[in-house]
Amino acid sequence: MGCKTLKTSQTVNKYLGALRSGMNYTNSARAAGICVTTINDWKRADPEFAEACEEAEAQGLQKVEDVLLEKALGGHFPSIQLYLERRSRKRWAPPNKTPAILLDALHEAQEDDAPIEEVLRRRILELQGLKPEPSRNGHVKSR
Repeated sequence: MGCKTLKTSQTVNKYLGALRSGMNYTNSARAAGICVTTINDWKRADPEFAEACEEAEAQGLQKVEDVLLEKALGGHFPSIQLYLERRSRKRWAPPNKTPAILLDALHEAQEDDAPIEEVLRRRILELQGLKPEPSRNGHVKSR
């Protein structure tokens, strides 16, 4: 598929219709048979088109939110969790454990007089469910 650069009403309508259906920019461009770079060029050159894109995306997002809410109210746990985490982050989002992990790694590196990079690498491997193992030179590697 080559990139169309000619802005026709048919192509614009296909693109905006795909956005309104809930598709993202990339999939909407693909559905209209054009490249995202072409869309970006059109938006820069035509503020009215850029505004129409924002409106269409908002409509599509509303459709997706409506389905999510319907599923959440129907008792679908993953939908409930996602809805609450996104709508009320302070109350429902899981805590960000990154700062604690970094502080623990720094403390461990200081206690063991170990390079912080090695401690962080080992911690990351552990979080990924991999077992870090020391190599012959003492550095941490994954298996």
